[in-house]
Amino acid sequence: MKTRQLDELWREVQASPFLAGHADGCTRFADLPIMGRAELRALVERNFDLRRETTGVYLLRTGGTLAETLIVPLGIDENRQQRQAMADHLRRARVFTPTTVAVNLFNYKHLYRSASIFDDLLERCDATSIGLGAITPDEFVVNFCRRLHPDTVVGTPSRLYQLASYVSEAGVDLRLPRAVFGGEVMSPEYLTEMRAALGVERLHGVYASVENGSWGYCDHDRDGPLYRVVEEIVHVEIEDPDERGVGNLVVTNTIKRRFPLLRYRNGDRGRMVERDGRQYVELVGRGVYTFRVNHRAMTEADFAPVVAGAHRYQIQLSLTAERRTRVDVLVVPASEPASGELDAKRRMLATLLDDDANVDRDVRFVTPQELQTSPTTNKTPAVVDTRQATRW
Repeated sequence: MKTRQLDELWREVQASPFLAGHADGCTRFADLPIMGRAELRALVERNFDLRRETTGVYLLRTGGTLAETLIVPLGIDENRQQRQAMADHLRRARVFTPTTVAVNLFNYKHLYRSASIFDDLLERCDATSIGLGAITPDEFVVNFCRRLHPDTVVGTPSRLYQLASYVSEAGVDLRLPRAVFGGEVMSPEYLTEMRAALGVERLHGVYASVENGSWGYCDHDRDGPLYRVVEEIVHVEIEDPDERGVGNLVVTNTIKRRFPLLRYRNGDRGRMVERDGRQYVELVGRGVYTFRVNHRAMTEADFAPVVAGAHRYQIQLSLTAERRTRVDVLVVPASEPASGELDAKRRMLATLLDDDANVDRDVRFVTPQELQTSPTTNKTPAVVDTRQATRW
C-alpha cells in the first residue's frame, strides 16, 4: 500500500476501543511502534472482553511451544472477507479448483482451527474437502483415500511426512499427486519421502498466522519458499534488514477494522521480492527464540556444535520430578554416525552447559518419527519447552 493509504488506515482505526492506550499521539502510520506477541497480549488482556461484545466474534488461539497460549479475536464479517480474497487467489493460481478432492490433515483441536480454515478455503474454491484432521490414524486415512480417491492432501509438513512414512513402511499403495502444506517450512527430506511414498508431483504452500490469517501462497516446485503476497489482505515490511534484505516480517492486516492489528512482528524472517509488479516474500526461517537454562539465556544457535551434521534435530527442555531442568538434544543423523560421535556430542553439550551439575542432559540419535510433534498445531518445532504446561 502507498503511504497515503496507510496513513488513512491509521486515521480510520486509531479510535478503536481495541487500540486504547496504544500509539497515542501518533499521526502517521510509519511512526507506529512495531508490535510483538507481548504487546498484542497486553492489548487483548486490557481491551478485549467477550462479554462486552454485542455481535459475534471469531476466536483463534496461538499454538506451539514457545509462548503461552493467546486467544485472538476477529470480526466475523472481516474474517469472511479475508477468506474470500484468499480463496479467489488460490483458485486463479489453480492451487484448488472445482475438481479438487482434498483429504484435510490439518488440526481441529483446542480452538486451533487450521483444518476448518482449509475446509472453508476449499469450499470457497468449489472444491471437495475430506475433513479427517491430523489425529486420524494413518490406517484410516489410507482407507478413506481408497474409498473416495482424493487427488490432493493438505496438512503440515510434519503430518504429511508421517503419512508418507506409514505408507512406505506398511507397503501400501496410495497415490496423492498434489499436496498443499502450511504451518512449517517444507524440508527437502520430507518432500523426497512424500514424492517417493505418495507420488506427490505438484506442491504448493499457503502462508498464514493466527494473528493475521492466511495471506500468501507459493508454487513450491517452481519458486521454493517464495510466497505471493495477497495485497488486498496485508501490507508487509521488513524490520532491520541485513545486506541481503533479510529481516523480521512485520505485517499489517488491512482488512481488520474491528480488532486492528498494525505493524505486527510475526516471528518469521524473510525478504521482499518484486516480480512482474507483484510483491512476494521469500521466507528464510523463524526469528531468534531465547530461553533460559538455570538463569542463563540461550538460543537455538548456541547448540550448533552439538547438532552439526544433523538432518534434523530437536532441543527438549523439561523438568525432572525433583524440579531440575533437563536438556535433551535429539539428533536425526544425515548419514551413518561415526564411531565415538555420540560421546563427542555429549561432551560438547556438557561443555555448552558449563558442566552444570544442576542440569540433567543427554544427546541421543533418533529417527524423525521420534521428534515431538505438538498435539495442537501438528508442527515439529526445533525447541520444545515443556517446563510450563501451558507451553505445549
